[in-house]
Amino acid sequence: MKNLKLVLFTFLFAAISTAQTKGTLTGIITDKDANNDPLAFATVLVKETKTSISSDENGKYSIELNPGNYTIEFSFVGYESFEKTITIKKGEVTTIDGYMGSGNYTLKDVVAATNRKKITESEIIVEVKKSQTSG
Repeated sequence: MKNLKLVLFTFLFAAISTAQTKGTLTGIITDKDANNDPLAFATVLVKETKTSISSDENGKYSIELNPGNYTIEFSFVGYESFEKTITIKKGEVTTIDGYMGSGNYTLKDVVAATNRKKITESEIIVEVKKSQTSG
């Protein structure tokens, strides 16, 4: 019984001390072009750790990080991504909300080229006969 109490106490102490060494980054990502509606499944990338998470269906996200300075990149397909530098402190919750707008992407030049090939009726008849004999 003593050993069980010691194991439980050690486990509880380790869990509490580990939880206190990290900080939490949290927030909501919204679409600024659509009345700040939540942007579901947007990507939040922590560049220094190369860790990324997605916001939930309500645009909310949360990630635990070790204390320090980080560059956070918010992105979503078809939207302009943006970065923010943050500082995470031990045991604290840092809230960063992201307001993303659709990107104005334009093409510089589009060139369409084609070659005209004139096919005579006799060439078409030959091609039809070839396909009928081979098929």
